[in-house]
Amino acid sequence: MSLIDTFFDRANEVIAQNHLNLEFVLDGAAVPGAGACIAQRWRPWVATYCTGNDPAGAFESNNATLAYDRYQVLNEDVGHWLYAVNNSYGAWRQAGRWCRMHAGPG
Repeated sequence: MSLIDTFFDRANEVIAQNHLNLEFVLDGAAVPGAGACIAQRWRPWVATYCTGNDPAGAFESNNATLAYDRYQVLNEDVGHWLYAVNNSYGAWRQAGRWCRMHAGPG
């Protein structure tokens, strides 16, 4: 994790120094739900959310204490598309969140 911490610090420094409009998105094993030790780590970077892989409560909630507010990209495969639609996209119906649906897992 020290390599990610170093990259995070340097990337944020470069973004700030150069006034860049650039944002990183955490995915896979780096999302807040991957473990309590990283739930609040690497803020303000946001994360992808995948139904079945990430905490179910994060689909409807922006609870910052639980780091649910960090799930800003709904990253679903076709198998979960209908669930998202039928549930009004949960927390992703709010402005500022992104939805990404794809045809296969991963």
